[in-house]
Amino acid sequence: MQAATRALIDTLTKSLSTPLEEARGLPPQAYLSEEFYELELEHLFRRDWICVGREEEAENPGDYFTIELAGEPLVVVRGTDNRLRALSNVCRHRYMQVVMGQGNAARLSCPYHGWTYRLDGRLMGATSMSESRILDKENCRLPEFRLETWLGFIFVNLDPEAEPLAPRLQELGNRLAPYHIDRMRISSMYDEIWEGNWKLTMENNAEAHHHRTLHPDTLQPWMPGDDSHCGKDEQDWSLLRTPLMLDLVRAEAPMYADLMERWSADIKPQDRKETLTYVIYPSSTIDASPGIVFWKRMLPLGIDRTRVMMGALVPEEELNDELNRYNREFFEVLNPEDYQATWRLQKTIRSRFAEAGPLSVKEACLFYFQRYLGRRLSNI
Repeated sequence: MQAATRALIDTLTKSLSTPLEEARGLPPQAYLSEEFYELELEHLFRRDWICVGREEEAENPGDYFTIELAGEPLVVVRGTDNRLRALSNVCRHRYMQVVMGQGNAARLSCPYHGWTYRLDGRLMGATSMSESRILDKENCRLPEFRLETWLGFIFVNLDPEAEPLAPRLQELGNRLAPYHIDRMRISSMYDEIWEGNWKLTMENNAEAHHHRTLHPDTLQPWMPGDDSHCGKDEQDWSLLRTPLMLDLVRAEAPMYADLMERWSADIKPQDRKETLTYVIYPSSTIDASPGIVFWKRMLPLGIDRTRVMMGALVPEEELNDELNRYNREFFEVLNPEDYQATWRLQKTIRSRFAEAGPLSVKEACLFYFQRYLGRRLSNI
């Protein structure tokens, strides 16, 4: 391990005993070091639970979607037994991606030489292989990875020895129960590749301190970041609370206001007046408001490229074309504002004079995220 990488890990380890009032941001090398990035892939994205989608994206037998996780091509598919599985999407013959995109199929068919697999990953057919003495058709199958669902979200873990997800998120699930996220459906989706290290996007989503300057006409009027505040370090997740200006939402977006009013009955009075952003490590966030939830996933594709996926969730009975369009247009206005920050940061962080600055108490969730990195990497 290079000395600079060892020093970076030591800095993360020190954060575990550093008080918030003395917190600094991550050092520049956390976003620039190729060696550190490889450690993140190995110890975070290949060993932790990663949100990859929603159950409704593979709702019926034969439904599937593909995704790349830490360089590993995966296909999430619902079998004829109605069970969701995460399978390797690499053919056991000559390494071709078996399926692409998303769809519905009775079997998974490799487009290269036509090998076919059942929806549970078992090999069905292999063309022109009758003379092979080494093909064990009965035991040939696409490798399967750990998969759990939580509130309708699909999580995958590449580590067969990982602790289960459910106990880790039990308390968070209890807090989110009044929002009925498990009964919500996708209203609109956003899926783009951003320039910039994945942590820049994760950190951007974990604080509202930037609303006044980066989102002066979009988020700041409805959700003033000046009055946001963070909860405590929950180790696997953290909470950011941002006021929700309901009178202004009523005046400018009555559709949202009506939705929030209809679905606020089970939510604590104080929580109805705020958007609760739950930062789930390593790479997901949930922005919960009554009747509407925005969730984001950040998957690294390289040290300076990130797949950013965002979804708007609403109760199934609220789905309609007008609301779907409104959510989509909201994404189209808001996301470019955040994107221009991440790609600019990736460039300027390379400055010879760049160094980690002090964090505001309103950026506490960034410090908690830093501690998560320290816990995962300190024993390497």
